[in-house]
Amino acid sequence: MKPIAFLESFNAKTMQLKNIVDSFVTSEHFDDLAGVWNSLLIGPRGSGKTTLLRMLEPKALRLWSHPDAENYRNAIQYTGIYVPSDVAWGAMVDSLEDNGKLNPDCYKLLSEAAFITSVFQACISALEARLTLTEDAPHADYKVVTLTKSAQEEVLKKITRLWRLTGVSLSFSGLREALKLRMVEIKDKARELVYMPGHNVQDLFEKIPYANLPVEECVEAALGYFDEAIGERDSRWALLFDEFEIVPFDLQKVIMAKLRSTNSKIIYKIALAPCGHHTQINLDSFNSDPINDYKPVTLWYKDKNATLKFCSKLLASKISSDDSSSNILEQAQNLFGKSIYADVTSNEEDDTPKSNDWNGKWEAYFISLEKKDKSFKDFLTKKSIDASNLNSDLSIIRKIAPLVAFREAFIGDTGVPKAPKNFSDFYTGWEAFATISEGNPRWFIGMLNTMLSETRHRNLKTVPKSVQFEKINTTTDSYCAMLKLLAKEHKQVGLITKNPVFTLLKDIGDYFHERIIKHDFAEEMPLSFVVDKGISLEIENILKIAFNHGAIVCLSDNRDTKQFHSLTELRFRLAYLLAPELKLPLRGTKEIALSTILRTREAKKAPQQGSLI
Repeated sequence: MKPIAFLESFNAKTMQLKNIVDSFVTSEHFDDLAGVWNSLLIGPRGSGKTTLLRMLEPKALRLWSHPDAENYRNAIQYTGIYVPSDVAWGAMVDSLEDNGKLNPDCYKLLSEAAFITSVFQACISALEARLTLTEDAPHADYKVVTLTKSAQEEVLKKITRLWRLTGVSLSFSGLREALKLRMVEIKDKARELVYMPGHNVQDLFEKIPYANLPVEECVEAALGYFDEAIGERDSRWALLFDEFEIVPFDLQKVIMAKLRSTNSKIIYKIALAPCGHHTQINLDSFNSDPINDYKPVTLWYKDKNATLKFCSKLLASKISSDDSSSNILEQAQNLFGKSIYADVTSNEEDDTPKSNDWNGKWEAYFISLEKKDKSFKDFLTKKSIDASNLNSDLSIIRKIAPLVAFREAFIGDTGVPKAPKNFSDFYTGWEAFATISEGNPRWFIGMLNTMLSETRHRNLKTVPKSVQFEKINTTTDSYCAMLKLLAKEHKQVGLITKNPVFTLLKDIGDYFHERIIKHDFAEEMPLSFVVDKGISLEIENILKIAFNHGAIVCLSDNRDTKQFHSLTELRFRLAYLLAPELKLPLRGTKEIALSTILRTREAKKAPQQGSLI
């Protein structure tokens, strides 16, 4: 199975800034991130962390022409400095440590030096952007200032001394080139140290005298030189750290401590995966000013209504519709059709009847299941429900209707479970498509574009259910293939397992499927799980890797990343993108202990004992 190539093409790390801006839509997540406060942005792969950070850069805000963009430009009272991750240098330094050839103290200093150099590179780009108009941008002069050549050279001269750069041309291109050479030098000197028996920190400082530069002080002073030169001494800057989970742990502790401190010049906005070394950091242990505390922002949706709202905005941006109009729902349903569950409820936790207009739509499912499933017939009798007249107790009917339809499809006329010939109805239509995407921008846009492309190719005005199911199923297959191939060692985030990630996910999914189809019918079937105290560290590490890749979704209330140091007592469900593969409905209600699931699955897998009689 090929990797999800068309999804990776919507990875913001590889996209042109203009393309990121053109496809961007606002959300409550952006509002929570954009303010003049420190922020911790937590989300799995593809959840939009990079896009959200990059939209805080002046260049992005200059290109942005959304009706709300001007309000954001006025509200964002700082200059964003985007600091991308550099997996290459991290892997290089890690390889030296893995071979046991690099002194641990030297390893720590080399890692920090490489990271700090990348921060300096980002600062230089941000300073240059403040002095340069963005061509063809609707707001080309946003945050643009001017400096005479001599004043600019004086600022750069001070920065070169501060950052211990030598032999540098006093221009932005000169500093960029010097910092590139420094990064190469760090890698080169690291290799030299490896071949020095008994090397120590003193040997490192002789080769790399700038190895212990303090990042915050060096950045703050450099920005201060610039602000003084342009006459804006009180202006503020935001360091936008992406994929911070791969940064050396000692630096993580230093930088994340800044989230709970007050700096008149620098704001910190840090994006990272839910699980990794960073979850060992207790931010509450740092001194904090309650007025200037950080704001955590989690990038997954526990509520289907929130998912639908965000996906509606994404859709509107792609079909040039007004995302503020309620008409987008009608357009979405006209384009994709209405999902089978749409008339029940779009919020699985809300069982309040939406109307009295039942119109007999679900009666066929109830009547059919009643005929072939004795346990369901007994349930209806106990609840005094007439399958041919479902307008009596809409609260309970609406709660069970999706499970009734799903169970009916998988049970044959004789009452024996069967594989349905066609179950695409459960995964197609606007509501189902948006729900399956999880509100994950990369997943949603990737699937949407393939559907629209196929539809245009066939000169159709709507997206047939067959096309929807094909593209969703293809994405699910590719996603499962990726999960099956995940490495068992994720050393940069401190997660190592002995068993494959997908095997555990399938065991959980199989358990849920059997409970829905093979067990007696119940008003509520478990479709989420709680990580209870009986779970091993091995299983928990597998779950953490799955969480980082979006394969499970946390349904517990959470405040910040430290909660994910241990997943015990947290509630999760499987990602809806796995539902077509695991034959599950798009619901996550009622939890069950994960240890119960695993014991049941292990008992089922155990070889049958022969008779002792």
